[in-house]
Amino acid sequence: MIKNYFKTAWRNLLKGKFFSALNLIGLAVGLAAGIMILMWVHFQYSFNSHIKDADKIFSVNIKMPNNGEIIHFSNSTGVLKTLSASIPEIESVMRLSQNYVTLLTYGSQELYNKSQAFYADSNFFKFFSHQIVAGDKKSPLALSNSIVINETTARYLFGNDNPIGKTLKKDNSTNYVVTAVMKDFPKNTSIRPEILFSMAELASNFTNNGGNGVWKTIDEDMGNYAFYSFIKARNESIAASALQKISKMFIERFPHKEYKAVQKVQFFPMKFTELNLRSVDGKDTNLKLVRLFLAIGILILVIACINYVNLSTARAIGRMKEVGMRKITGANKIQIFTQFVFETTLLFGIAALGCLLMLYFFIPLFNKTFMEEGLEISLFDPGIWKVILVMFLATLAAAAVYPAIFLSSFKPMEVFQKRHLSSSGNSYIRRALVVLQFFISIVLIIATIIITRQMNYIRKMDLGYDQSYVLTAPMKTNMVMHTEAVLNELRKDPSIQAASVANGYISSIQHASGDYHDADHKPGSIFFYELNVEPRFIPAMQLSIAKGKNFSGTPGDSTSFILNETAIKKLAIKDPIGKEITYHDTKGTIIGIVKDFHFHDLHQPIAPLIMSSSKKGWNSVLYVKTTAQNAQRAIEATKRQWVKYTNEYPFEYTFLDESFAEQYKSDINFTILIKLFGAIAILISCLGLLGLAAYSTEVRRKEIGVRKVLGANAYQISAMLNADFLKLVLISFVFALPAGWWAMHKWLQGFAYRTQIEWWIFVFAGTISILIALIAVSTQSVKAALTNPIKSLRTE
Repeated sequence: MIKNYFKTAWRNLLKGKFFSALNLIGLAVGLAAGIMILMWVHFQYSFNSHIKDADKIFSVNIKMPNNGEIIHFSNSTGVLKTLSASIPEIESVMRLSQNYVTLLTYGSQELYNKSQAFYADSNFFKFFSHQIVAGDKKSPLALSNSIVINETTARYLFGNDNPIGKTLKKDNSTNYVVTAVMKDFPKNTSIRPEILFSMAELASNFTNNGGNGVWKTIDEDMGNYAFYSFIKARNESIAASALQKISKMFIERFPHKEYKAVQKVQFFPMKFTELNLRSVDGKDTNLKLVRLFLAIGILILVIACINYVNLSTARAIGRMKEVGMRKITGANKIQIFTQFVFETTLLFGIAALGCLLMLYFFIPLFNKTFMEEGLEISLFDPGIWKVILVMFLATLAAAAVYPAIFLSSFKPMEVFQKRHLSSSGNSYIRRALVVLQFFISIVLIIATIIITRQMNYIRKMDLGYDQSYVLTAPMKTNMVMHTEAVLNELRKDPSIQAASVANGYISSIQHASGDYHDADHKPGSIFFYELNVEPRFIPAMQLSIAKGKNFSGTPGDSTSFILNETAIKKLAIKDPIGKEITYHDTKGTIIGIVKDFHFHDLHQPIAPLIMSSSKKGWNSVLYVKTTAQNAQRAIEATKRQWVKYTNEYPFEYTFLDESFAEQYKSDINFTILIKLFGAIAILISCLGLLGLAAYSTEVRRKEIGVRKVLGANAYQISAMLNADFLKLVLISFVFALPAGWWAMHKWLQGFAYRTQIEWWIFVFAGTISILIALIAVSTQSVKAALTNPIKSLRTE
């Protein structure tokens, strides 16, 4: 019996090659795109879930007022561990502090520039339940000279040798003994240390260097926000309540009562399982992005299913006579029902194979192009098969069960008397599904246009400084000590227009506490972003001085400040030039106001900035301005200075415009993905429309023949057939307008500076949709209009 069902199903698929091909392409492409998106979404939601008790782990963050605003920090102070000891609701605390590794050596093996290196409390492995594969599994971080490395680092430095007990040298200065090798953290982990040092070393160095003011140990330090802290509690509400108690204790014990911002500090928790989805300031931009792609993935799958449902139900009505004949020859309802279900099963099985083939080829390309960490999807992953199974059952129910029940219920005489052929109810359902398909497609077209405009708007926006052909290089200690000599040599080179140094990158300036006293000795609190620069930095970067003057390069610079326009507005100082301000216990004079420029990505507004030129040994980033023609010579000139003073490290540099582009890499990838999956959605919708148009012309071929005999020309016939489908697209457009505007308005709120949503965008999206639909439908309507009416009417 099954063999007979298979043969009949296969014969019917071959009999309607055109419709079968449309169904196969639509299903295979829709499944592949939808599953790929859903697997990426699953990857994002799976972050940290593999860690034991992940739902009980919370990161500790800080927020405090800043001149009417709230400033958020993803780090906290070392005292958290001490304060938590008296809070029974907190089960345990774990702290990390970054310890950047510039160079790690073992013999002749050298490892450079590792940012995933941290000081860690001794309970790190117990807290995160992370596996140690070799060495001391009980207390690998107990001694101050301990170092724990991951498997990848161990293989790189030691090959197949046993690393335990071996000595590693960090930055050509400090020796460490390898006490353990830890398993590599999975890629869907928010914190993935490659190298761990003992917190005992940091504690010893802190105390030996005199501590931080009144605080002599890191466990009592309340002024150094250099720790990433985590706690364990039963749930989020308990964690929040416990941190409120810590906030109160922190304020009571903080000795500097004049620091007003700290008097209102609040510690608050963030779920460990949501660190990749939400930002510390409460914005859920990443979560919205994941949910958006989840919606797109589901919508693409829905569109693919709608295609199948539409074409299957439409063709099923055309097979009424076949059903009637089968009933007359003895087939019962169950047999007819089974036959239709089997046909869908066979078709979907072929489409699923095509889908898996596409996934096999396109997932590696998707990973390489769009994934920072490489999404690992295996065709043997049960997650893929779960999605396919759900889609299979949904499609089976919608496209096979419904028409099978519908057709198997016919009485043979009614079929041959054509009482059911009109089936207006089915027609309305199919039309509604077409409207839904194009509603989704038009919204995606609107989104694609606006997102592309926003990305172009950002890339072309004036940053307030010249980033073109500016080489930046992080200087090492010896090079910093010889800054003047380096700059003098570089400025002599004809390929270099300007050279200067600062203590950070202009595209990502760091902030610090902002307690200050104005000229009247009134205390205030603003979180400034700080930049210490060499006097020629401002002209080198073509920053504009709005009022006052630049640093002079004289000893007077040590008591001078330059602020940006936003800082002056926040301070509300009238006639600020020449006014005194005390910042970080340094009394100085405001000598200039620099015009606002963007020193972060354009998701954020311009913040208060204070510039100084006093800390000579702090300026560790070299800036070299050149031209397109001289770029290579400028690189070589800079490299000569690097080799002269820092020969033990490999020369590394970036260009500012490349760094700027890197800030928007995720936004650019998002734009490309929206375009790609939007195009797929439109393609699938058009395949469905093409199939329905073909079926409609087939059903109405006799009507078309009669109209032609009565004098209708090809244009009139084609226009009549096209009009029915274009009405559906117009209805979709009417509903898509407000939906597209609302979705994009919400998305643009994530940018501090954004393009306008203009009326022509919607007109353009509607026009494109109508043209695409018109082309798809016209391929069939024109063909029908040009058919000889004799062929259609010869049986009448």
